[in-house]
Amino acid sequence: MTLSLEDAQLRFQSLWFEIAQEDKEAFATFVVSTVTDDTLLSTGNDNSTTTGGHEEEESELVAAGSVSTTTFETAGDVGLQQPVSPAEAILGKKRKEGDTNFYLSLDNVCPVADCLNPLLGLFAVPTVAYYGQGYPQALLRVLVKCNGLTVPELVSVVGLPDGIKSLFQDGFQMTATSKVRPAIVDFAFTISSIAGARKKHSTTPPNMVMHGWRFPDLLGSKEKRPTAHVYSGIWKTASDCGVFQTPDSIGGLKFNHLTKQQIFVHGDMSRGMACSPNNHKFGVQWDHEMAHMWSVCYDPTLATPSTGASPSSSGVKASGCAVVCLHWLHLKLAGWLKDSVHRCFTFPDLLKLLVENKKSIPPAALSELLEVFGRKA
Repeated sequence: MTLSLEDAQLRFQSLWFEIAQEDKEAFATFVVSTVTDDTLLSTGNDNSTTTGGHEEEESELVAAGSVSTTTFETAGDVGLQQPVSPAEAILGKKRKEGDTNFYLSLDNVCPVADCLNPLLGLFAVPTVAYYGQGYPQALLRVLVKCNGLTVPELVSVVGLPDGIKSLFQDGFQMTATSKVRPAIVDFAFTISSIAGARKKHSTTPPNMVMHGWRFPDLLGSKEKRPTAHVYSGIWKTASDCGVFQTPDSIGGLKFNHLTKQQIFVHGDMSRGMACSPNNHKFGVQWDHEMAHMWSVCYDPTLATPSTGASPSSSGVKASGCAVVCLHWLHLKLAGWLKDSVHRCFTFPDLLKLLVENKKSIPPAALSELLEVFGRKA
């Protein structure tokens, strides 16, 4: 999030960004085992929970050429041609970290393993959890992230929904007469399950916890109570996505709008660290199998040594850091994900698993995910 000069230079070497800037006509033919349009539209048996046995299969770029198509090889359908997606090309090359869950970093700034705050037990992304003793959080099964993007990079390589895309392009309305946009943006996609954490909090709305992202360096902090004022919001991109706005009076977070919120960390290493206050709440429709939404958090005070606070070509000042995250939140036990996600090694593997189990996923959520990573539904 807060980058050294060396890290800032490394982000421009990110393979994902390099591929996104290339002329698509210069891409090689890309061979990867993944889903086809026929699979997406199939009304047949969707109960398979395996990834097709890709334990030893690696995606690779083959002979360079000027063909801007992707060849997908799947059982019963070999040689289907589709347009090359820059994001999908790099997603097919990079493998996840570890063995059990699916954690994948698309940048050269920070591996996922280094994004876990040892004092808070939170990854450096917006996290769904319950306020209280131990701050029980949703179990994170999938985390795909890319740190250190500029706004032009973000909107060119991530298929953001229109409302969030225009928010970053136009700038955040800080006062009646001034706008600002972040100099650096972190992007993440998460799939987590809140069924276990909910058992002790059945009547309490969960919180969107921003502390792991905003306070990544607590070990080096000299503050007794690190505090920040951030601008946060939750975005609904479908009418029935399983979440709703709760009242301001109980600490509810605004939907489709950024509002100023205070967050801080207190306690000590001997007694344990705590995230406060009890805000950033949102409501959940528990009769749904899964909820899906976006979160945005922005702090204009965070240092960005590579760019600093400077006006952009549009006259909107660029300052501070932000994070934008697409959340899939399983509200009931999703056995198919728990039992099969360890077999996914690349993003196309994960995508294939999700499509095979699309009966358990809201169609709007799956369609949006494909748009985010450069595929058409």
